Amino acid sequence: MRNIPSPNPDRPFLPAIDIDTRVGVCPHHTRTQTPEQLIAMLDQYDIASAVTYRSEARLRPDQFNAVMRRDAAGSGGRIRYCCILDPGLGAHSLPGEGDLRARLLRERPVAVRVEARSAFVPFTPFFFEHICCVLNELCLPLLIPADELDSYDQLREMAEAFPDMPLVLLHGAMCRTRALEPLLRKLPNFYADFGVMLSMDFLEDLSRAGVGMRQIMIGSGLPAFVPAGSLAVATYANIPLEDRRAILAGTWERLESEIRYDNL
Repeated sequence: MRNIPSPNPDRPFLPAIDIDTRVGVCPHHTRTQTPEQLIAMLDQYDIASAVTYRSEARLRPDQFNAVMRRDAAGSGGRIRYCCILDPGLGAHSLPGEGDLRARLLRERPVAVRVEARSAFVPFTPFFFEHICCVLNELCLPLLIPADELDSYDQLREMAEAFPDMPLVLLHGAMCRTRALEPLLRKLPNFYADFGVMLSMDFLEDLSRAGVGMRQIMIGSGLPAFVPAGSLAVATYANIPLEDRRAILAGTWERLESEIRYDNL
């Protein structure tokens, strides 16, 4: 775990990493147009740092992925660079020259975010092989929002096809626990946030069963959503301290440490 100080030293603090945040001016949210505004919101919730993408990168990925990289580099560790890869553009979603592998090695994002349904591309190995083969080689986490899926079975297909690529489902926990539990139990490279889950029962049941507690993380969806609910669930659920630490930050720190930028 990085030695990140509490934003509020007077309060008890377990480091938390939010794996789903955004800065930028589109589509319409104004609360986190700048990195400084995002960091101010993180401070309100005692969140140490956040995995962040730039909203404008959905329209001009090469230009605004580069902006996001600069924003993260100047944030003092509070913001972690997540790039957006357009399945149609592939390597050209990132600035510079070379194939996707070469550009990722140069850019060094901590995660890649893709949108499938919005790009009219099914989220399957057939259509995403050109991206996911590289992510699999690098052990680089792939983030996919739940509303970009046609079926949760696509998650099983992708996780099985690319076993070294951490596949992270965002905002998919609401009313889907019956689908999430077997995915967590059977697929060691499948992960999920629970930013829209307001019940402690699911976490407590998983903890008692010894299933998935190193595969669940905090992802709020800032600025469209806020992290208060998921932080409360992680803080007050009747689970062991080691599980709580893993959910809040430990699991994401492990995933970052396993990225193979320097160990190819």
